[in-house]
Amino acid sequence: MRHLGDELGSGDIAMLAHGELALIRRLLQHGSYPATTGTRLYSLAAEASRQAAWAYFDQDNHPAASRLFEVALRASATAGDPVSGAYAMSFLAVQCYSTGQAQQAVSLLETARGAVSPPGGARMTAMLAARSARAHSKIGHRKTCARLFHEARSALDRGAHPDDPDVLYWVTHGEIEMIAGSSALDLGDYEEAIRCFDAAILADYRGDDQFPRSHAIYLARAAEAHLARHDIDRRAGLRHAQQGEQGLVVGRLDGRPRTLRWPVSPALRGSCRCWTARRPSRLGSARPGLLRRRARPAAVSLPASRTGASRW
Repeated sequence: MRHLGDELGSGDIAMLAHGELALIRRLLQHGSYPATTGTRLYSLAAEASRQAAWAYFDQDNHPAASRLFEVALRASATAGDPVSGAYAMSFLAVQCYSTGQAQQAVSLLETARGAVSPPGGARMTAMLAARSARAHSKIGHRKTCARLFHEARSALDRGAHPDDPDVLYWVTHGEIEMIAGSSALDLGDYEEAIRCFDAAILADYRGDDQFPRSHAIYLARAAEAHLARHDIDRRAGLRHAQQGEQGLVVGRLDGRPRTLRWPVSPALRGSCRCWTARRPSRLGSARPGLLRRRARPAAVSLPASRTGASRW
């Protein structure tokens, strides 16, 4: 399903993830299994919830996204799975810094970074550092942003690590440069933004065929950087390429993300604290029409762990 999310519309992914989550809930509630299987089911529930939450965020349905991020964090805490928890928290941080809550995003990512380090793996380190840098760019912290991107690039330069989770297949040098370009754009450094976007292409960034939805967003941001430099011809070419991405329509496509400000609820803050407290001490081509489909959120809850270790 993760790879389908690179191409299909968020409405389709939300429905698929909800279906998977409902199946896991039935297995947890009515199935017969050993404790180790139950732990694995909660980890799977955390990832399915994260995927559904991300899809609703992409549709600007922030209340539904927040509820599902809460489920993901609680499920990862029950499973004792710091990697799933940190991964979900990093996506929640994106929702925060995209809706006017950059400082909250910084705090979430600091928690996630502390949960999986050491060792965490090169790609996890790079992803969390890059998203932390992106959050700091929203606040205008240039030096911190530059330091964190240096950390992200250095982590990937060290090569693959056996602790790298499979979910982080998308974390590459090209992706990091795209995030760096978006951050430079927010900081008003248009020359650096263009340099990073160009560096991503030179790093064999395969967004045009592997991640077309994200690629369209980055094309729009690169066009904005060229427009700020009054490079009208280059901007027009990028916008034309972006519009040709298989008729792509996504909520985050038009320039910078919308500033809708959806406050993090007390319940979701409680889930973050719950996840932090329960983690072990050692504690990654769109089809026309599909992208316009909007899934209807459904209430989701999971049964308590049979070990009695946590409650939902």
